Amino acid sequence: MPILNHIINKTLCLKSYTLSIGHCNAIADSLHYFEGQLNRIVLDNCGVDDGEFCSMLNGIYKLDGFKRLIYRRNTFQDKSLAILQNIVLKKIPNHLEELRIEQCFTEPNVIRSLLQSITKRCVIKKLGLVDARLNHNIVEKHICELVLRSSFLEELDISQNQLTLIDL
Repeated sequence: MPILNHIINKTLCLKSYTLSIGHCNAIADSLHYFEGQLNRIVLDNCGVDDGEFCSMLNGIYKLDGFKRLIYRRNTFQDKSLAILQNIVLKKIPNHLEELRIEQCFTEPNVIRSLLQSITKRCVIKKLGLVDARLNHNIVEKHICELVLRSSFLEELDISQNQLTLIDL
């Protein structure tokens, strides 16, 4: 599969590479062959919808030692949320260290649910929720709680959420 030629230094990096449900299912089905050889995926502007991302996340969930997921300019909704919640709850040493959801089509309630899961087991070191439709309530209740509870969190990027200093 030509997509797998994009794995370099344990990273599958797809930028502006349009993926279909067939591609996503094939990637999910083949990920177990890369156990120990793949620990990071970057999907940037691949036209991935919620069902397609859900399919890929099912494959990622089965990987031990998967550490970084960067998902940018695609769709993130309820179907993929359910699987991603299971991924962020994995225990050390198979935990996710970096998660970036950036400029995706999403809803505040989806981000809120994701943050609740992350806060349950605060082992993520780097979290990016760029242009993720964060609002005052989400920041006040969930981001603040995450920052207070986590001894692992080293980097938090909530830029481009149109929050004002009055909101914070």
